[in-house]
Amino acid sequence: PYSSLMRETILLRYSLVPYIYSEDWKMHRTGVSLLHPMYCDYPEQEEAYRMDRQYMFGDSLLVSPVISPGDAETGLAEKKTWLPAGKWFDTIQGRLMNGETVLTEKYLLNEIPVFAKAGAIIPSQSGVHNLNGKCYKNLGCTIYPGESGEYLLYEDDGISTGYLSGKFALIRFSHRRTESERVVEIKLDSGTFEGFEEKRSFEIRLPGVIPPSGVQLENAEIQKCKYPDEHAGEPFWSYNGDRAEILISLPEISLICGAEIRVRYAERDEYSKAAGLTGILARMKEIAFLQDLLNLRGTPYGNGRLGRELAAAGRRISLAPENFENEMANFRMKFPILRKVLEDVVREKPETPAGIRCAATIGKALKLYEEILKFL
Repeated sequence: PYSSLMRETILLRYSLVPYIYSEDWKMHRTGVSLLHPMYCDYPEQEEAYRMDRQYMFGDSLLVSPVISPGDAETGLAEKKTWLPAGKWFDTIQGRLMNGETVLTEKYLLNEIPVFAKAGAIIPSQSGVHNLNGKCYKNLGCTIYPGESGEYLLYEDDGISTGYLSGKFALIRFSHRRTESERVVEIKLDSGTFEGFEEKRSFEIRLPGVIPPSGVQLENAEIQKCKYPDEHAGEPFWSYNGDRAEILISLPEISLICGAEIRVRYAERDEYSKAAGLTGILARMKEIAFLQDLLNLRGTPYGNGRLGRELAAAGRRISLAPENFENEMANFRMKFPILRKVLEDVVREKPETPAGIRCAATIGKALKLYEEILKFL
């Protein structure tokens, strides 16, 4: 039953190879390894020594793996994480947080607690199942919430020792916030090597944000798309409501000429209204699954599809991002009703084996409900 989770984790590693390889290049120059303890970066902080079950993954990511068993009823596992000074983006919950604190959070089995420094840019690649190519074919990056940031991607042929004689390339990613836009720039900074490709496809992801009012590539408007497969070969942007994430797909850009992408928002703060949405909907889907189990068992009660309706909010937002605020208002209005719906099931069921199983299912759903309340 866990093979799909293992596969997702392996594919995640493949997608992060551009970041991993660039951070290893830094290690080659500085001696600081890709995975290093917190006290390497924060030697003056007592927590950096005390909180020894977390680590830095390169310069920009803090990983706090869950190593305790999950609750037998809910499957949630508790984990404490120390966040150093500064702002950090919780990639699981989808919210920007202040540092200098110790968090205690609960995680689902498929969740790996990772925190990105505010404004961090993490290079990536997509659709890759081996590392045979000389350069990254489907290059991309994830830009985490923050005022600004930049990253220098290192690339060489991946085979020879030509890098020792300067045969490598550096690609610069940067972003900054203006009054009404997020400006993203991508350009070759310096260098080249045999097999380097000037023109690449590129994907930009901006998680934890509200839907944009528009996106431009070099001052030309990019079309919004509901179904990415329908726009192969054309620039487009889409919005993933489940992850509160913008995806910008560019079939081809010239790294030598560079590219400038402008993401417009209707308001100055693109984060607050989307804060926590990723974690909320992930847990809501678990509740919907449990409620569906009761429906399959023929449990009679009203609002039997309420859990599924609320869990589908992300999907509806993906199809119609312009309805983001209405969908969120509807979620907040109907969510309190869900508790009563679940509690009424427990009151209605008799003390039979089926009733006891039903009560256990509802008990798990109610605990997940309480977890969601923390983010609303």
